Amino acid sequence: MAGVPDLKKRAAVRAVLLLPKFQALGDRAVAVTLGVSKHLVTSVRRRMIFEGVHPPRTHYLSAAGNEVEWAGYQPGSPARGGYVYDGRGNVVREDEWKAARAAEAARPGPEPPGGEPRRRKRA
Repeated sequence: MAGVPDLKKRAAVRAVLLLPKFQALGDRAVAVTLGVSKHLVTSVRRRMIFEGVHPPRTHYLSAAGNEVEWAGYQPGSPARGGYVYDGRGNVVREDEWKAARAAEAARPGPEPPGGEPRRRKRA
């Protein structure tokens, strides 16, 4: 698909990833099938998972047809040296992610039913 505008490539990848047969394939296998880059397929798949259109992945089929356990894109899973995936599939620094999680946990939530204040766990 060389020379084709990026939006058309993204639309083609999105259309293919809506098919259950291709949802099970890895990003590289889909990229080879469509003649696009693996990075484009990864980007489109992340966006679809975030939108709730694509089911979250736990396993995928490699190009050789082997089922592989998959841990990418889950919040807190390692992306590369010192970086992790946040809840939306973006790559962020691990220390920033931990700080955001701590701030989120410290934020008081709504009062539970029954009128008793919610107790926070101490670290």
